[in-house]
Amino acid sequence: WIIDWLLPVTVVSLNDEKIEFAWDQTNLRGKLDCIQSLTDVYWVGWLGQQVPSHLQAEVCAELKKIKCFPVFLDDDLASASFGLYVGRVLRPTFAHIINAHEQTVEQDELWQAYVDTNRHFSAVASGLVSPGDVALVMGYELIIAASMLKRSVPSLRTAFWFLSPFPSSEVFRTVARRNDLLRSLLTCDLVGFELFDYSRH
Repeated sequence: WIIDWLLPVTVVSLNDEKIEFAWDQTNLRGKLDCIQSLTDVYWVGWLGQQVPSHLQAEVCAELKKIKCFPVFLDDDLASASFGLYVGRVLRPTFAHIINAHEQTVEQDELWQAYVDTNRHFSAVASGLVSPGDVALVMGYELIIAASMLKRSVPSLRTAFWFLSPFPSSEVFRTVARRNDLLRSLLTCDLVGFELFDYSRH
């Protein structure tokens, strides 16, 4: 199983008349399709847009044909989590940009949106995996989902893959919720980095 914040698909058509998807070959995750020729790989992720509730069952059926399982998020939650918390806190941090992430009421609300979003991903994935399966969680957008998934299915083998640099401790310590993020990573059986040097951080 690959659990990624964004499914590697393009929405060709999404309306009452027609629902159609295709693999997004320009997406980094889409280039991992070589894995699918080796074994059964299934994807869990967001479509990148809100899907009306009356279309969700049909969307699930269409995506299942290409081994994809959607996580449905409303626009407000996705914006607060991916757009604001990830965009203002995690993305700069993982790009080694020191930013004073002081704990504020707004920061708490954005953190809660991030946790809620990760909970949605974990809930969908835990309802699909079987004991003994392997789940690869990809990207800092879903750090908390890794531990949630492990708690839900203790026999699941989990790995986390960073698609970005991992900041030095001097930079990472500026994140107010660093302990929560690190504890989640430590529940994984394996954590992968793009470069060996990042593992030293």
